[in-house]
Amino acid sequence: MKTIRLFVMLALALACTCPAFAQRNDATPPSGDVFVVHAIVGKVEREASAGTWEPVVKGMRLDGTVTVSTGLNSRLVLKRGERTIVIDAMKKGSLADLVARTGPDKAGVRIGGKAVKSDASDAGPERTNVPTASTRASESAGDVLWEE
Repeated sequence: MKTIRLFVMLALALACTCPAFAQRNDATPPSGDVFVVHAIVGKVEREASAGTWEPVVKGMRLDGTVTVSTGLNSRLVLKRGERTIVIDAMKKGSLADLVARTGPDKAGVRIGGKAVKSDASDAGPERTNVPTASTRASESAGDVLWEE
């Protein structure tokens, strides 16, 4: 009687825990986590399986859980609906984590950004009395006699 009860309990425990450890194996990932590769600059790879990396190509559809690695001087441009996401060089991680770190509200200097308020004039650089290498070179050029 105890062996039957033990067998039933083990079967019940196995039946309850199997779905908890089952992996998702859908052909298409959820629509909110699909990224389409719009452009690639340099070396960009994705982890196909544990320890196996393959190059990312333009037009590839990537799930948010995919691990991506960008190389030196590389850039990955993704589209997610109407939003364009740029992942810069030397980044590695899941797409969801990398996209979360590149939000539009992040602080920092952006290329092509406009100054909100500036006291600088558009007249160009003014000459100062601070000596630099170029001013010292231009002043000393008249002191040397050149023979040709």
